[in-house]
Amino acid sequence: MRTYVFYAIMFLGMIVVIKYDLRDTKTHRWRVSTEENKLGYFLLVFLFVGAILTLFVH
Repeated sequence: MRTYVFYAIMFLGMIVVIKYDLRDTKTHRWRVSTEENKLGYFLLVFLFVGAILTLFVH
C-alpha cells in the first residue's frame, strides 16, 4: 500500500514540475524561483517531504 502512495506522490510531483515549468527543457536544470513559479516550488517541497514520510513512517 505504501508503494502505491509513494508512486502517486511521485506522479503528482511530475505534474507539478510540468505545470509550473520548473525545469528548463534545453539544459535540464531547475529554473530560478520567481513569483510565477513560487507556488510550484512550495508544492514540490511539500510532495517531497510527503514521499520521505511515506517511505519511513510505518
